Amino acid sequence: MVSPLLNDGDFELICPPKDGISSLRFFKEPGCNPEYLLATSWDGSVQVHDTQLNKLVSRIVPENNRSILDACILTAGLDRPIIWTGGLSGSLYWCIHHSGRFGSKRCSPGSNQVDLLAAWLKFALCIYVVGFFVSGSWDSHLMLWESTCGPSSTAKLVSNVVLSDKVYAIDCQPVPSTGAYRIVVGMANRNIDVFEVDLNSPKLDCIQKRESSLKYQTRCVRICPIDPNSSRSRSYFSFRMLINRGASECGLH
Repeated sequence: MVSPLLNDGDFELICPPKDGISSLRFFKEPGCNPEYLLATSWDGSVQVHDTQLNKLVSRIVPENNRSILDACILTAGLDRPIIWTGGLSGSLYWCIHHSGRFGSKRCSPGSNQVDLLAAWLKFALCIYVVGFFVSGSWDSHLMLWESTCGPSSTAKLVSNVVLSDKVYAIDCQPVPSTGAYRIVVGMANRNIDVFEVDLNSPKLDCIQKRESSLKYQTRCVRICPIDPNSSRSRSYFSFRMLINRGASECGLH
């Protein structure tokens, strides 16, 4: 049965996750045309969909079978994409594409590698250029990792910052003028921290602390580059949803 909410040209992906979807990421394999959709779920699975053929490419359930909250994809400079996942297990898992399928493995524990005893629960987008990624957690840590690829992928911890509150949302974007990366972290109690990272000397430096102007908890943050065309910039808008007594009220500002 086709959903009545679909418009012409829209379609519903087959074989969706069996529980709530916790994150979605689009990505492409190097040298391939299909656009893939990566979905993580509270059912403990990581699914990869071919959106052109509407086909489930792979469904991965890490050995702990705990809920997956987020994932990021490293593709730059690699012949096969590497997916890092994090969730309620307190561990990081990597998944690597091989012969049309994805397989998963827990990262080997060791000095400065991934052997996490606390609840590392929320991932950011990758810093794509040279294989770094950022993770945030409900125990108030922000961590910068360097990912290595190969038969035994590992993630080396290169910087760790203790924050004021639980991490609920992260985003990062390059700063064209400096070559560094800017990371925005949304936390409990409406706190927002802004960090900058120079990958030539990887370290998380906090450059700004602020309180969100929104009335309620921050659950998602996204960095939007400034458009040099002022007329286009004025046409942009922000979207806010207010939930009140079970009914939703949406406003554009």
